[in-house]
Order: sequence, then structure tokens, then C-alpha cells
Amino acid sequence: MNQMMGCLDLPDVLESLVADHRWLHVAEYLQNALAYHHRAAQAAIAYPDEAPAHDDMLRAHPELFVLPRRQHCLELLGEGQWEQAQYYFDDHIFAPTRHTRRTRYLDDLIAHLQGMTSRNEAPENLAKERHETARSIQDYLRLYFPGFDRGPEVEASKARSREPLCSTAAFGELIKGHNFRCLVCHQPLTLLNDANNRMVLHLHSYCPNMTPAVRCRLPSRNRPPWSDP
Repeated sequence: MNQMMGCLDLPDVLESLVADHRWLHVAEYLQNALAYHHRAAQAAIAYPDEAPAHDDMLRAHPELFVLPRRQHCLELLGEGQWEQAQYYFDDHIFAPTRHTRRTRYLDDLIAHLQGMTSRNEAPENLAKERHETARSIQDYLRLYFPGFDRGPEVEASKARSREPLCSTAAFGELIKGHNFRCLVCHQPLTLLNDANNRMVLHLHSYCPNMTPAVRCRLPSRNRPPWSDP
């Protein structure tokens, strides 16, 4: 896979790799993207205070490092390849990330996979895991690399979310009605009224996947949406 295959302005390439469940190629594609888009990658580093190299995915973008590798490990578990899954987890996920800064969300993701590999436990719903991994990668690219074309579905989501979320549209999306989703922690949220203000509160106080790079971009806190005027 050459470096051009990491061009983030070609979303169909990544979608094709995901659709074919070629998760290690997805990891390579994302690594190539950091090198190919070096200026954008430098600006997008999740932990800029540590000053990692822009293409040091493990330290600059640990979630992006883990997501496709975790899914590859889940595929091995789904095929009943217990020893291979344990080896892959130990050598390619746990060992590299044990001294890397991680959010609570990423800690939980790795701990859950560690439990599955130690118990020789296959995923209950592999298709659902694939969908959620693909969506999380898409969320990450949308959040940290907002200037690149992510395809018509993402553009439609942005347009749909712009009015109810106002200042937080870059960090969340409207699904339908009062159902929203945080792009930072990938979790569904029910926001019954004043959705934008409640999303601000979630991002500042409750989101388990906040990094310094995202926090510095957040809109300022507002008064709680349930407080008296």
C-alpha cells in the first residue's frame, strides 16, 4: 500500500478496506494518512503537550492506533483462534499502549478486550462490533481532521446537526428527534431540550474520551439548561 493510499480526501478507499474487514490494512492506511497529511496531522495531535511526532500514531493518536487493531483481535476471537488472539493482544495492543496516555474510554476498551482474550470469549455480535469500530474511526477522523471530505453521509449528518447543536456541531450529531450522539466518546445521548447547552455540559463534565486537543476547541460552559433564568 503506497503513501497515496493514506489520502483522507479519498474516503471510498477507507470504506472499501472496512467493508472487506481488512483491519490491519485499515491501520496501515491510517498510519500512511498521518505521514501524507503531515501538516494537518501535526495540528491534530491529541496530546500536543507531549510533542510527539505527527506520524507517531501510538503517542499522537492512541485511539486511532487501537481501534483497527482491536477489531482485528475481535475477528480472531470470532474465528476461535484463541492463541493467535491472545498473542496479538499482548504484543500489538497491550504492550505498546501500556505506557501511553489514554482516556477512560480507551482504558475500558482495552480492559474489556483483555478480559475476552483471557477467557477465550468470542464477540456476541461481530457484525455490530464491525459497525461500531468503523463508526468510531469515522468519528475520529471527522473530529480531528475536520477539513477533509468524509463523504455524503457525513455531510448530511453535519447539515442535520447544525441547527440543534449550534456551537457543538463539530463534536456531536443529531440522529433523530431527541436522540444525539457524541463524536468524542461515540455514545448515544438523549437531549430532551436545549440540546446544544446539554451537549456542552456533557463534553466539559462527563465525556470519558476527552483529550487536550479537543478540550481546547470546546465552546465555553453555559449555565445548566435546567437552572432558573
